[in-house]
Amino acid sequence: MISNAQLDLTLQDPLLLGILVLVILWVLLWKGWALWRAARQKNQKHWFVVLLVFNTILTPIK
Repeated sequence: MISNAQLDLTLQDPLLLGILVLVILWVLLWKGWALWRAARQKNQKHWFVVLLVFNTILTPIK
C-alpha cells in the first residue's frame, strides 16, 4: 500500500508524475485497442465502452 508521504513525493516530482501519466496513457491505449478489436469482431461495441470505463476506473480503487 502506498503511504501518504510516498504519494506526496510522486505528485511533487515532475519527472515521476510525467512517467506516471505516460504509463497510464500507454495502458489505456493498449487496453482500449484490445477491447475495441474484440467488440468489433463480435459487433458489440456498447460493451467496449462499459468494459473500458469500469475496468479503468475500478481497478485502482482496489
